Amino acid sequence: MTLHRALCEAVRLGVASAAVYLLDDERSQIRVAMIGGSAPSLFTFPGRMGLDAPYASARALASESVAVLAEPDLADADQEHVLPYPYIALSAPVIAADHRFGSLTVLRPETHGGWEAEICTGLKEIADDLAVTLAELADSGTVITPGHMPALVPVFDGHTDIGTTGWGVPGVAGSAGLSLMYPVRRLSDMLNQATTLDHIVAAAQHCIVSPFGARALALASASEGRLWVLGHCGASSGLVRNLHGARLDARTPEAEALRGRPLFISGDRRWCPGTLRP
Repeated sequence: MTLHRALCEAVRLGVASAAVYLLDDERSQIRVAMIGGSAPSLFTFPGRMGLDAPYASARALASESVAVLAEPDLADADQEHVLPYPYIALSAPVIAADHRFGSLTVLRPETHGGWEAEICTGLKEIADDLAVTLAELADSGTVITPGHMPALVPVFDGHTDIGTTGWGVPGVAGSAGLSLMYPVRRLSDMLNQATTLDHIVAAAQHCIVSPFGARALALASASEGRLWVLGHCGASSGLVRNLHGARLDARTPEAEALRGRPLFISGDRRWCPGTLRP
């Protein structure tokens, strides 16, 4: 079984995307070698991680058993924005006899709840088959290590579009995820051309506020341990009031995002593009 085939079969289990992680040359970490599925989920896999990292891919290899994503930083009970990652992960080790290669990991939106036993079993079988093939290659002298960058394999079917309702052309596999990613890519282009704060706010309003159905937008920078609003649009008076001068060490979505760990609205609060969030 090739990496490509393993990913395709993993996606057919009913997930949004799948990835194969392989041990690097020094066998001190695993790096993603190939990713299959559809946007946006296939862009969310970590590129590399240590063998003791608290993630499903590393845990599966370390324990040599199927593992799920572990959340090391749970939110407070009264916190509205509670999701540090909008997908749940399941991973199976890719090992055979005396060979330890890495792990096979799949994602699906957190709104789907826990993993069913048949998916866990199916993923392990795919990982075991892949391990047999890689072991044969290794025994013949082939060095099994990941490349500098992963290969991406689009796999479009009904499962890969889960979690992207309201985007793209209904019934056309892959359209929803790619359509969702377009405004994000367009925002990057517009920000590179922006020369004033007004240009930045206008770009964000065009590419983020309108397509994603937001009511308000506020742009802030950090200084002296606090957040300061630089620009805003929409029904933003309350947002600006709460954000301007907020402490950077506060456990809020804005402060967490600035520290590189965005928090997302819970999947229980469903919305579609063009509608207002509560």
